Amino acid sequence: MMSLFSNLQRPYGIRPFLFLLLLCSATPVFPQENANKVREFGQVDSAHIAMKLYEKDTSASAVVLFDNGRLGFDYTKGGFYFRYHTQIKMLTADGFEFADLSLPFEGRKGIGEIKAATHNLENGELVTHEVTEDMMVTEEVVDKYRLLKIPFPDVVVGSIIEYSYVMYAESPFEFLPWYFQGSIPVISSSFNMFFPRSSDLKPRLYGYNDLQSYDLSLGGRHNLVMRDIPAFKEEAYVKKIDDHYSKVAFEYVSDYASSWESLIDIILEMKDFGTTLEKLKALKKIFPEEKGWKPDMASLKEIHGYIAEHFEWDGNRGLGFSDKPKKVWEAATGTSADINLMLYMFLRKAGFSADPVFLSTTDHGLINSEFPTFRQFNNVVVRASLPEKDVLLDATSKLRPFNVLPDACLNDSGLVVLKGEAQWVAMNLNKEKSVQSISVKYDVDELGEISGSGNIQSSGSAAADTRELLKDKDEEQLRERMEERLPALEIEEVKYSGLGDTYANLKADFKFSSEDYAEEIGQRLFFTPLVLKELDSNPFRQASRMLPIDFAMPINRRYFFNISISDAYEIEELPEPVTYALPGGGGGYSYILQRTDEGIQVLVRFTINRLMFLPEEYPNIREMFNLILAKQEERVVLKKKEIE
Repeated sequence: MMSLFSNLQRPYGIRPFLFLLLLCSATPVFPQENANKVREFGQVDSAHIAMKLYEKDTSASAVVLFDNGRLGFDYTKGGFYFRYHTQIKMLTADGFEFADLSLPFEGRKGIGEIKAATHNLENGELVTHEVTEDMMVTEEVVDKYRLLKIPFPDVVVGSIIEYSYVMYAESPFEFLPWYFQGSIPVISSSFNMFFPRSSDLKPRLYGYNDLQSYDLSLGGRHNLVMRDIPAFKEEAYVKKIDDHYSKVAFEYVSDYASSWESLIDIILEMKDFGTTLEKLKALKKIFPEEKGWKPDMASLKEIHGYIAEHFEWDGNRGLGFSDKPKKVWEAATGTSADINLMLYMFLRKAGFSADPVFLSTTDHGLINSEFPTFRQFNNVVVRASLPEKDVLLDATSKLRPFNVLPDACLNDSGLVVLKGEAQWVAMNLNKEKSVQSISVKYDVDELGEISGSGNIQSSGSAAADTRELLKDKDEEQLRERMEERLPALEIEEVKYSGLGDTYANLKADFKFSSEDYAEEIGQRLFFTPLVLKELDSNPFRQASRMLPIDFAMPINRRYFFNISISDAYEIEELPEPVTYALPGGGGGYSYILQRTDEGIQVLVRFTINRLMFLPEEYPNIREMFNLILAKQEERVVLKKKEIE
């Protein structure tokens, strides 16, 4: 929590690579200078105040000159403290966002020793404008959580803002991990930690930048320094962007099991998990014996629907029961663990071979198989084994088929909680796909106006996601949703079928018109035949990429446009057909046109067949998406026929 970037500058966030360095050596590597030295507040380097741009990133709007943190134990207060000190140079007006600081803290005495100032070069002299206590504002957030707002005065291009503070907490993890990297470049970042229990901590370094120096002593002291850290560039299709920042995280050695097998043994002895799950007698008054379920695919589907229909998910995830199974059932609401562990018990009661599967959702991060720790997981689903195949199940949503997991669960592998062995299962075991077929028919009349109808059929994850998005929407809201997909048209009517049927294809039928979709210039009419488009913009704008691209699941889109053209016009020019294939069968894009007696037909196919593409494959992905955008905007040219 403690770096500027952890609070303010994390980019949004989709399968990442994790560069993990286990720092278990006590060998010091000495830097050229002591970047972890104590700096006096107000001490400004003349070269920094004169800086016009940062040579290593001339596009930077601001640069962190130094970013120092120290974590330790306060014996007088009986808790942990964290000292933080930084200076940030404003290089352009866009950097002023960093001069609007908000510091979250907990408790009345959670933060103190606050200093803040703006340093400017005025008439060749260094002038410091201090932030006084009466300028700072504390806002209540919720319960004991507060927000300290610090407005820096007189900030201009060229200013250096500086601030420091001390925070206090009962646990060191309130202040961890330490982020070396953020959305702007950093010249120097150092982290120092020392307290008696730190010898029980294992540090893990994430990211793509190397430490300049580190000193991990057996006495409980950790000194880590990193320099010349580039800004982290936002990239699309990364599951948890936070896993790629250069940062250091710590975990207690005592939290580690000696192996995944021993961790499973511990889990199976937990009161709210293993010992409870085996008490199938607890289902005596709950389980509907009259259903006659047996371990086959039909019953699997029924049991999943029975559990999903009974419960309302409260939005929280977990790994164990929050109460006794009977009370959880009676409450009819619960965490993901309450619902899915009840599903597990029902399946076992019906004679299925089933096992819980612990996983980390996409917003929780990747699991590192080298570290057998309980805290790496935040969710549980169920694996049911049938003669024909294994299936992963989640019953937290009434709107998803039994074999379509929520998108958040599709994150690498999960640990099967099975006594005696550590077994991992790919979370895409069910082979979820996002499939849509779009068919549109419209007329271009003698006035150049268009009108027509179309339908969008969705299946797999695309249908489940849309059902969840549209649930509880009224007719007007459904029409507005369609208008978002076809912003250039006037939607006259939209009807959905299959919204309430989890296993049916979801279909949206719509009617539309437009008086100005086509552009008339002289005797010619120009319009793009694709009234419904795949992309609004290219998510792959950067020339190069460091991170792999994760599409989570295969994508299959098919568009068919049948366009009738008034006899008042003749076709003068059509876009060129094109076919583009990603190497290795990774997917592709095709745009095919043909003339008909009535006008034009256009068929567009877009597919992504692989879940992940490596950074070196990025140019191919970027080229294909650029091609899609270009073809979407290409226009048909019609010419008015001469009147005989």
